[in-house]
Amino acid sequence: MEALMGRNGRNGKSAANELTPWIDPELLEYKPTDRQMAFRRVARNCVLNGKYLKRHWYAASSRSESEAFKGHPVAPSEFRRWSAKKAFMVWFFEDFPEVEPVSEQELQMIEHKWWQGVLDAMDAGEEWGYRAFAKVRYEARRVDQQKAENKELQDYIGNSSEGSAWHINAPEA
Repeated sequence: MEALMGRNGRNGKSAANELTPWIDPELLEYKPTDRQMAFRRVARNCVLNGKYLKRHWYAASSRSESEAFKGHPVAPSEFRRWSAKKAFMVWFFEDFPEVEPVSEQELQMIEHKWWQGVLDAMDAGEEWGYRAFAKVRYEARRVDQQKAENKELQDYIGNSSEGSAWHINAPEA
């Protein structure tokens, strides 16, 4: 009978309050204003020129020839009002790869480049290359050894707060 009537007993029709939590606002298309689109273009241009701070974006909007600003640049309070809407933030930063977290693969490529630099320095006889290699190679080994020694000691003493695993109970007299 439930299959025919639906979960709420209304022949499969949802009550208005049941439908609301299913709607994800981020799935809705954000409709930016002309002013917001112009400001995003200004911000993107600033980022491409190494200006990552919003204060630079605000200043650039005051110098912009865009009709959207008409002598009235974007102010921090206006951007804060826009930013309060999650859908705006998703739309605004979708073209900014700079705000994406660094992936594991990117870190591996950076690490490879670093190691190549160290090896090149060693090939050139640079002392800092040998020091960097020794520090990374032998310091990592020392840390691993220290962890093993600490684990052995922890196992001996016991992991409980009493630390009673290290002594033997005396027989009752």
